[in-house]
Amino acid sequence: MADTARRAPWALVQRLANTLAFERRCIRSSGVVPHMPIKEHDVGCLGNPKGSISSGSGAQVRRTLPVRLHLRALLARRIDALDASGYLRDATLAVLALAAVAAGCGPRSATLYEKVMGSPSYGRVTESTTRTREVHDGLDTRFILSATWLSRSWVSAFAEEYSNIYYLDPERRERVISHWRGESETYVRFFVALYVPEDKGGNDLEKPGTLWSLRLVRADEVDFEPAYIRKSSLRPEEVSRFFPYAATWYRAYEVAFPREAGEPPASPRAGSPRLKLVLSGVEGRAVLAWR
Repeated sequence: MADTARRAPWALVQRLANTLAFERRCIRSSGVVPHMPIKEHDVGCLGNPKGSISSGSGAQVRRTLPVRLHLRALLARRIDALDASGYLRDATLAVLALAAVAAGCGPRSATLYEKVMGSPSYGRVTESTTRTREVHDGLDTRFILSATWLSRSWVSAFAEEYSNIYYLDPERRERVISHWRGESETYVRFFVALYVPEDKGGNDLEKPGTLWSLRLVRADEVDFEPAYIRKSSLRPEEVSRFFPYAATWYRAYEVAFPREAGEPPASPRAGSPRLKLVLSGVEGRAVLAWR
């Protein structure tokens, strides 16, 4: 009896592994997550092809979406669907956690993790070059401005990240990121995400008649107008992946300023940051600073 109890978690792990392997095949073949496995169907049901997702049948998968935060909850739901007791559930999760730690110790596992989930270095570089400012009127949110300075270090990290995610060879990688690198060498560029409540409207930085004013201010307090403001060339899924702060209700822009805006001034003002991105309009004013 005791021997059977000891083997139970491993048996459940094996059933869970079979279920997850089945789902992985479904995702690769049809791009959907199949039904939750239930007792009547043993280890799962067929998924639906893309474009015919029905309620309860699964969900379309974005392969670049960071899912590690939801992994434990996903595994717990799968284990519960196998009708495991509370003891077996906890024991199985513990076994899987130990297996994941052991597997992650090798350099090959780390490389695979970086290729699928993205390299942690990209996140660090993006975080260090991103600023956010929220403008409120009491409890009322006027707007939220976030911007990432697309510096040389960021472009290098982005190139590596993009090629890791899409498994690009060096030649194709250079073609894909040449736009980003070339523009950042010609201009001082920013990725800007702006949230304006729907009832206020006016999230239209790229339009000639916009009520917003966007300026870049150098350390000597000389300000520069944008060379251009345009909607981001990235697809919405890519915006969410590369700039996680740009949520659903934000609008994403690429903004460029003349190259001299980023050059060190002859007589900088004491205590002034290297660059300030200033957005002002009837809803308020926000200043983002990089030192």
